[in-house]
Amino acid sequence: MPTPRRLVPLLGLLLAAPAAAAEKGTWWEMTTEMEMVGMPFAMPPTTFKLCQPDGDWSRPPEGKQDEHCTVRDVKRTGNSMKWKVTCTGEEPMEGEGEMTRTADTLTGRTHITSRQGEMNMKMKGKRVGGACDPEALRKETEAKVEKYKAQGQQLQAQAEASQARQCDDAIREMQVSAIAGGYPMCKDPAKKAAFCARARTEEGFGKLMVQAEMEKGSGGAVPGPKAAAKACQLDLAAVQQELCAGAARRESLGFLGAWCPAEAKVIAKRECAGRGYTAMQGSKYRDFCGRFAGEQLDAEAKPAPAKKKKEDDATEQGKKLLKGVLGF
Repeated sequence: MPTPRRLVPLLGLLLAAPAAAAEKGTWWEMTTEMEMVGMPFAMPPTTFKLCQPDGDWSRPPEGKQDEHCTVRDVKRTGNSMKWKVTCTGEEPMEGEGEMTRTADTLTGRTHITSRQGEMNMKMKGKRVGGACDPEALRKETEAKVEKYKAQGQQLQAQAEASQARQCDDAIREMQVSAIAGGYPMCKDPAKKAAFCARARTEEGFGKLMVQAEMEKGSGGAVPGPKAAAKACQLDLAAVQQELCAGAARRESLGFLGAWCPAEAKVIAKRECAGRGYTAMQGSKYRDFCGRFAGEQLDAEAKPAPAKKKKEDDATEQGKKLLKGVLGF
């Protein structure tokens, strides 16, 4: 559906009866009903007052309108008039309108076709009396339209800025929905490139892989590492291997402990085996050994407990005694 900032001037073109040369006018009460073609409901009727110029209809709708919209094919037959409007730009659309006016009544319809669909509007009006100045109203309406356009542009700029911030936050946290899934948050190709480049860093890869369980649990409905690999054309296993090799050279212990078990084990055997946690006070490997290597190394390096060995020896001695006593 056309955006509000574009619809305001467009409806002005379609609604307005062709203006007369006279500057005097009379107040009319107008009621409009709008509906989107194919939708199961219609917008509620809207009633408002409109200053209609007195006199003969001799010209198409006028006044300062959307610079991308042009009225054409104006045809007048008796008390009826038809016209068409074409709009270009960011939201191209076609529209047509027709209106029949008597001394005290007015009826009409409009039809708009855009990329978002089709919209119909019906209108009816009646003269309620009271003098008004169409030119003054026209200028007032133009001022309001300009105000609405400025507000719309400001809101759009704010929305774009907010979306840009959300995109940057999503890339920083490696949320795959930023670049993949049904409605990617980041439309700018440069943002996608930044995400894909970050996936090749230790921090980015780690944040990305944390989302693997969500992707697996949702059956792919929630985009995760697999979706990111497809969008970025990455071989995640190769990226992991490359990052682990670099992390081992730099001894990036946090990354090694989380994502590089083979490389972490090499360092753990070298730096942690046979060393107590307390004895490693001040060592850069202390947390690494305590968090990632302690239990595994203890199980591999420590001999069987003395108590257990004594119990085993006693059991064997008991068996021998029983064998001697029972003769088997």
